[in-house]
Amino acid sequence: MWCGCGHLLQRGHRRIAALAGRLDSFRATQRLSGYRSALAQAGVEEDPRLVVGDLTTPEQARDAVIRLLHQPAPPTAVLALNLGISTGVLVERLAGHHAFAFVGLDETDLTKGLGVSAVVRDPQEVGRQAARLALDRIADADAPPRLVTVPSRLVMRGSGEVGP
Repeated sequence: MWCGCGHLLQRGHRRIAALAGRLDSFRATQRLSGYRSALAQAGVEEDPRLVVGDLTTPEQARDAVIRLLHQPAPPTAVLALNLGISTGVLVERLAGHHAFAFVGLDETDLTKGLGVSAVVRDPQEVGRQAARLALDRIADADAPPRLVTVPSRLVMRGSGEVGP
């Protein structure tokens, strides 16, 4: 969400909430690290009250957004760090009770159709890389683990282009 956070920062947002999945997962820690790095590079101090983790359902994500938006100093933008969280944030955004910019992770036909800006990866490339790793592991079970990063890109559809 690194590029998603940078995008929101470029639009003038300084109070950007980050909603993450299980904090003991590699993906969540990497994504939060990218969020924090983007804030630091922009000279924006992280507000720990805007980071919510261990969200495992869309309902939990929606509840978290509602709580964040009712703070005395609410976020002006929300960054969803997985697809389930994106779904929960989208439901609250569609309810229309609060205006906020929103960038999700990954996409569905629904999020595309509803104009959700998102950080996306090529799902076929993700599959190819996973298959390669599995075949390599089968060929040499004692080989050291490898980390493969699949490039992502920001697709701007409108929800992340709202100003603070």
